[in-house]
Amino acid sequence: MGGNKKRKRNEEQRGTVYSEKPPDFALLASLYPSFHPFVRGHARPTIDWTDFNATRELTRVLLHHRHALNWWIPDGQLCPTVPNRSNYIHWLQHLLSSNVIPNGVSSDGDGKVRGFDIGTGASCIYPLLGASLQGWSFVGSDVTDVAIEWAERNVNSNPHISQLIEIRKVQGNANVPSVEVEESGKSDEITLSRSTDTESGMMRSLISACAIRHF
Repeated sequence: MGGNKKRKRNEEQRGTVYSEKPPDFALLASLYPSFHPFVRGHARPTIDWTDFNATRELTRVLLHHRHALNWWIPDGQLCPTVPNRSNYIHWLQHLLSSNVIPNGVSSDGDGKVRGFDIGTGASCIYPLLGASLQGWSFVGSDVTDVAIEWAERNVNSNPHISQLIEIRKVQGNANVPSVEVEESGKSDEITLSRSTDTESGMMRSLISACAIRHF
């Protein structure tokens, strides 16, 4: 049973940027002098994962090097890890192109997808990756001024995808899961949302906020 789950996961990860080529810290340090001071070791270079400045700089250089994205967040904000966020986008594409969701999108990207990222944070990581990797459009929402300010900065710093992302400030609400279905003559819009207080867990992205519109 465990072997089947592992095999299935390996099949789903195949083709993702980081499953085929994990981050090369030595290369990144040579390309980005600002990252070099954070790299430790020679045989197997790494960073201090408890150092916020190190993880933030790694996120910045990975987004720039692998995804051509300009990005930054201020101190005190949640810093996402790029490889697993990138994989979440890939897994979501895999889900949408499967037969789990009726009338989903095809595996070759035919069809339009609109995502709603609840609690997008200052990083705005899922809209940025979804737009750059898949060409999806997104609405990212949050309740704090600092999150909205920096999410907008990160979107505006990437004019090649900025037209795909809208940032909205919303009022705080209770953490109550909800499902909304809206139908029209031209399309169906399905919104699955579940607000949480943290970014922990894959399902915060996948179940927490996706509106899918087919045109």
